[in-house]
Amino acid sequence: MATKRKFPLMSDVEEAKRTTVTPYMKRHQISFEHIATKKKVKFLAFLTAFSDSFRSNWKTENVYGRMDPLVVFQNTQRSLTISWTIPSEGVVDGANNLVKIRDFIRMLYPVYEKGSLGVSGIKAAPLIRLGFVNWATEGESGKGFSSLVGFINNIDYTPDMEAGFFDHVSAKGKPFLYPKSVALNITFQ
Repeated sequence: MATKRKFPLMSDVEEAKRTTVTPYMKRHQISFEHIATKKKVKFLAFLTAFSDSFRSNWKTENVYGRMDPLVVFQNTQRSLTISWTIPSEGVVDGANNLVKIRDFIRMLYPVYEKGSLGVSGIKAAPLIRLGFVNWATEGESGKGFSSLVGFINNIDYTPDMEAGFFDHVSAKGKPFLYPKSVALNITFQ
Protein backbone atom coordinates (compact mmCIF):
# COMPACT_ATOMS: atom_id res chain seq x y z
CA MET A 1 0.00 0.00 0.00
CA ALA A 2 1.39 3.40 -1.00
CA THR A 3 1.66 6.03 1.69
CA LYS A 4 1.62 9.76 1.12
CA ARG A 5 4.92 11.46 1.79
CA LYS A 6 5.34 15.11 2.57
CA PHE A 7 8.46 15.01 0.39
CA PRO A 8 7.59 13.27 -2.90
CA LEU A 9 10.30 11.41 -4.73
CA MET A 10 12.01 13.71 -7.19
CA SER A 11 12.71 12.65 -10.74
CA ASP A 12 16.34 12.34 -11.81
CA VAL A 13 16.01 15.67 -13.64
CA GLU A 14 14.61 17.43 -10.55
CA GLU A 15 17.30 15.88 -8.37
CA ALA A 16 20.02 17.00 -10.77
CA LYS A 17 18.61 20.57 -10.65
CA ARG A 18 18.51 20.73 -6.85
CA THR A 19 21.80 19.04 -6.15
CA THR A 20 25.12 20.61 -6.96
CA VAL A 21 25.99 18.31 -9.84
CA THR A 22 28.55 18.78 -12.56
CA PRO A 23 27.89 17.59 -16.14
CA TYR A 24 30.52 14.91 -15.45
CA MET A 25 28.45 13.51 -12.58
CA LYS A 26 25.22 13.56 -14.61
CA ARG A 27 26.83 11.24 -17.16
CA HIS A 28 28.25 8.95 -14.50
CA GLN A 29 25.33 7.43 -12.64
CA ILE A 30 25.00 3.88 -11.39
CA SER A 31 21.69 2.57 -12.70
CA PHE A 32 19.70 -0.48 -11.66
CA GLU A 33 16.59 -1.93 -13.27
CA HIS A 34 14.48 -4.72 -11.76
CA ILE A 35 13.79 -6.67 -14.96
CA ALA A 36 10.48 -8.23 -13.88
CA THR A 37 8.86 -4.94 -12.81
CA LYS A 38 10.84 -2.52 -15.04
CA LYS A 39 11.42 -0.29 -11.99
CA LYS A 40 14.62 1.76 -12.18
CA VAL A 41 16.80 3.49 -9.60
CA LYS A 42 19.78 5.73 -10.36
CA PHE A 43 22.44 7.03 -8.00
CA LEU A 44 25.12 9.63 -8.64
CA ALA A 45 28.39 7.74 -8.72
CA PHE A 46 30.35 8.99 -5.73
CA LEU A 47 32.42 5.79 -5.92
CA THR A 48 34.55 4.70 -2.99
CA ALA A 49 35.52 1.25 -4.38
CA PHE A 50 35.10 -0.79 -7.56
CA SER A 51 36.32 -4.33 -8.27
CA ASP A 52 35.58 -6.47 -11.34
CA SER A 53 36.63 -10.10 -10.88
CA PHE A 54 36.67 -12.91 -13.48
CA ARG A 55 37.12 -16.57 -12.57
CA SER A 56 37.40 -19.56 -14.90
CA ASN A 57 36.17 -22.86 -13.49
CA TRP A 58 37.59 -26.18 -14.63
CA LYS A 59 36.75 -29.77 -13.77
CA THR A 60 39.86 -31.82 -13.16
CA GLU A 61 40.09 -35.59 -13.06
CA ASN A 62 43.14 -37.60 -12.13
CA VAL A 63 43.44 -40.77 -14.15
CA TYR A 64 45.69 -43.78 -13.61
CA GLY A 65 48.96 -43.67 -15.49
CA ARG A 66 48.86 -39.96 -16.31
CA MET A 67 50.93 -37.36 -14.45
CA ASP A 68 48.69 -34.39 -15.28
CA PRO A 69 44.94 -34.42 -14.66
CA LEU A 70 42.43 -34.26 -17.49
CA VAL A 71 40.69 -30.87 -17.49
CA VAL A 72 37.35 -29.81 -18.88
CA PHE A 73 36.29 -26.17 -19.00
CA GLN A 74 33.01 -25.44 -17.15
CA ASN A 75 32.42 -21.67 -17.16
CA THR A 76 33.76 -18.21 -16.44
CA GLN A 77 32.09 -16.23 -13.67
CA ARG A 78 32.14 -12.47 -13.28
CA SER A 79 31.61 -10.69 -9.98
CA LEU A 80 31.52 -6.94 -9.37
CA THR A 81 31.87 -5.26 -6.00
CA ILE A 82 30.85 -1.61 -6.00
CA SER A 83 30.81 0.85 -3.10
CA TRP A 84 29.55 4.39 -3.25
CA THR A 85 28.41 7.23 -1.03
CA ILE A 86 25.09 9.04 -1.28
CA PRO A 87 25.25 12.55 0.23
CA SER A 88 22.19 14.61 1.17
CA GLU A 89 22.02 18.41 1.01
CA GLY A 90 19.00 18.71 3.30
CA VAL A 91 15.83 17.12 4.63
CA VAL A 92 14.19 16.78 1.19
CA ASP A 93 17.33 15.24 -0.29
CA GLY A 94 17.67 12.88 2.68
CA ALA A 95 14.03 11.76 2.42
CA ASN A 96 14.32 11.18 -1.33
CA ASN A 97 17.58 9.27 -0.91
CA LEU A 98 15.96 6.93 1.62
CA VAL A 99 13.03 6.31 -0.75
CA LYS A 100 15.47 5.46 -3.56
CA ILE A 101 17.49 3.19 -1.27
CA ARG A 102 14.29 1.45 -0.09
CA ASP A 103 13.20 0.91 -3.71
CA PHE A 104 16.68 -0.40 -4.52
CA ILE A 105 16.62 -2.90 -1.64
CA ARG A 106 13.17 -4.10 -2.77
CA MET A 107 14.83 -5.20 -6.03
CA LEU A 108 16.39 -8.11 -4.12
CA TYR A 109 12.98 -9.76 -3.84
CA PRO A 110 11.19 -11.81 -6.52
CA VAL A 111 7.76 -11.02 -7.92
CA TYR A 112 5.07 -13.23 -6.37
CA GLU A 113 1.77 -14.39 -7.77
CA LYS A 114 -1.20 -15.68 -5.86
CA GLY A 115 -2.10 -19.26 -6.57
CA SER A 116 -5.09 -21.27 -5.57
CA LEU A 117 -6.10 -21.27 -1.92
CA GLY A 118 -4.12 -18.03 -1.36
CA VAL A 119 -0.77 -19.80 -1.65
CA SER A 120 1.73 -17.67 -3.50
CA GLY A 121 4.56 -18.72 -5.74
CA ILE A 122 7.43 -16.96 -7.42
CA LYS A 123 6.38 -15.39 -10.71
CA ALA A 124 9.77 -13.86 -11.62
CA ALA A 125 13.25 -13.99 -10.12
CA PRO A 126 14.90 -10.75 -8.96
CA LEU A 127 17.17 -10.30 -11.96
CA ILE A 128 18.79 -6.88 -12.21
CA ARG A 129 20.15 -4.84 -15.11
CA LEU A 130 23.21 -2.88 -13.91
CA GLY A 131 24.73 -0.04 -15.87
CA PHE A 132 27.71 2.17 -15.14
CA VAL A 133 29.40 3.84 -18.11
CA ASN A 134 32.02 1.51 -19.63
CA TRP A 135 32.91 -0.24 -16.36
CA ALA A 136 29.82 -2.40 -15.74
CA THR A 137 29.05 -3.50 -19.29
CA GLU A 138 28.98 -6.47 -21.64
CA GLY A 139 30.58 -4.32 -24.31
CA GLU A 140 29.84 -1.53 -26.71
CA SER A 141 26.81 -1.63 -28.98
CA GLY A 142 25.56 0.80 -31.62
CA LYS A 143 23.75 2.86 -28.95
CA GLY A 144 26.60 2.96 -26.45
CA PHE A 145 27.47 0.48 -23.73
CA SER A 146 25.18 -2.45 -22.98
CA SER A 147 24.32 -3.03 -19.34
CA LEU A 148 24.92 -6.24 -17.41
CA VAL A 149 22.14 -8.64 -16.43
CA GLY A 150 22.62 -10.63 -13.25
CA PHE A 151 21.71 -10.68 -9.59
CA ILE A 152 22.77 -8.86 -6.45
CA ASN A 153 24.21 -11.10 -3.74
CA ASN A 154 24.07 -8.47 -1.03
CA ILE A 155 23.48 -4.80 -0.30
CA ASP A 156 25.24 -3.24 2.67
CA TYR A 157 23.53 -0.04 3.87
CA THR A 158 25.60 2.07 6.28
CA PRO A 159 24.55 5.58 7.42
CA ASP A 160 27.58 7.77 8.20
CA MET A 161 27.20 8.40 11.92
CA GLU A 162 29.98 11.00 11.98
CA ALA A 163 28.26 13.11 9.30
CA GLY A 164 25.08 13.09 11.38
CA PHE A 165 21.40 13.29 10.53
CA PHE A 166 18.75 15.77 9.53
CA ASP A 167 16.17 15.72 12.34
CA HIS A 168 12.65 16.41 11.06
CA VAL A 169 9.22 16.38 12.67
CA SER A 170 6.28 15.88 10.31
CA ALA A 171 3.08 17.93 10.37
CA LYS A 172 1.52 15.05 12.35
CA GLY A 173 4.30 15.20 14.94
CA LYS A 174 6.16 12.08 13.80
CA PRO A 175 9.96 12.25 14.18
CA PHE A 176 12.18 11.35 11.22
CA LEU A 177 15.96 11.04 10.95
CA TYR A 178 17.52 11.37 7.51
CA PRO A 179 21.24 10.54 7.20
CA LYS A 180 23.42 13.29 5.79
CA SER A 181 25.48 10.60 4.06
CA VAL A 182 24.91 6.91 3.36
CA ALA A 183 27.41 4.32 2.12
CA LEU A 184 26.15 1.48 -0.10
CA ASN A 185 28.13 -1.61 -1.01
CA ILE A 186 26.94 -4.36 -3.37
CA THR A 187 28.19 -7.58 -4.87
CA PHE A 188 26.76 -8.26 -8.33
CA GLN A 189 27.11 -11.45 -10.34
